[in-house]
Amino acid sequence: MPVSVTAIITCYNYGRFVEESIRSVLNQDWSGCSREIIVVDNESTDDTRQRVEKFVPEVLYIHQKNQGQGGAFNTAFRHSSGEIICFQDADDIWYPRKIVRVLEEFARHPEAGIVQHPLDAMDASGRVLWRASALTQADLRLEDLLEGRAQLIGAPGLSIRRSVFEKISPVPTDAPYCADEYVSKHALFFAPARTVPEALGCLRIHGNNFYQKIDWKPENIEKYLMIREHWDRHLERRLKERGLRLSPLVERLSLLERRKKEILLCGWRGRKSEGLAVWRRLKNENPASLFLAFKMASLLIAMISPSLYLNLQAGYEKFRWLPRLRMALLRENASLK
Repeated sequence: MPVSVTAIITCYNYGRFVEESIRSVLNQDWSGCSREIIVVDNESTDDTRQRVEKFVPEVLYIHQKNQGQGGAFNTAFRHSSGEIICFQDADDIWYPRKIVRVLEEFARHPEAGIVQHPLDAMDASGRVLWRASALTQADLRLEDLLEGRAQLIGAPGLSIRRSVFEKISPVPTDAPYCADEYVSKHALFFAPARTVPEALGCLRIHGNNFYQKIDWKPENIEKYLMIREHWDRHLERRLKERGLRLSPLVERLSLLERRKKEILLCGWRGRKSEGLAVWRRLKNENPASLFLAFKMASLLIAMISPSLYLNLQAGYEKFRWLPRLRMALLRENASLK
C-alpha cells in the first residue's frame, strides 16, 4: 500500500510567491505515494486567496485568523491524513526530487521520526544567492540536541512522521514565528532524525524575512528576544519532564547570544546605561578567559555603535579562516564550560 503524504504550506501575505511554491509541490514525483496539499492562510490581506484558489481542488485552502506559524501547523494537521507530514513556507520552493528522496530516507530508516535536508538560498526574483553545504551529520539524536551538536533545518527542509507529530502537538501558539524549531527539537525526544545530505529546496531571502539582517532592526531584535524566551521555556519544560538539562556549554552559549542581542538593542535605542549594565552582567556570568575578553571588547563596540559593530562583523565573517583561527587561539568552547 503506498505511503500517504501531506504537504503543509503556511502563508501570510506572500501572494507574489505562493503560486511558485505550490507548483513546486505539485511538480514532485508522487507516483509512489498518495498526496494531499493543504495551504493555511493566516489572514493575508494581499491577493493570496485569489492566487491559491486557482489550485483548488488539487489544494485544500484554509483561510483563518492569524495564529502564527504554530497555529497554522495545528490547523493543517487537524485537516490532514498523511502518514508523513512535509512542511513548506509559501515563499520557498522544493526541488523536483524532494519527495522521492525524503520517502526513500524514511523507508531506509523506519526508526526515524524526522527527515531533513539542507536548503539553497535565492533572492525575491529567484536568482540563486548561495548553494548549501552538504550536511555530514546523517543521524541526529536527543543527545546531540543536549550537547549542542544538532544541525536542524527550518520548515521547507523538514518532514515528520504523523505518529511523532501527534506526541508533540498541539504546537504552542504563544510565539508567532519559529514553530518549526519547536517541531524539530521536541520530536527528538521521541525519535531520532535523519539528514539527507544534499539540498532539496530553496529558501527565498527578501525584505519580509524575519531573520533577514535581524540585528540591523531593533524591532526585530525585540521580537527575537520574545520568541527565544517562549521557545526556550517550552524546551525547558520538556527537559524537566524527562529529568534532563542542556549541557553547561549550550546554556552558556545561549545566554551569550541573548546578552549580545540585548546589548545591540540598547545600542540602537540609545539606552547606553542599560546596555552597560547588561555588559557587566555578561562579565559576571562567565569565567575569565581570553575569549571572554575578546567578546567583551567587541560588544562594547556594539553598545557604542551597533552599525560599526555589524559592519566589522560582516567583514570578519567574509574570511572564513578568521573565525576558525579565533576558536583555535581563544579556545572559546573550553573557556565557556
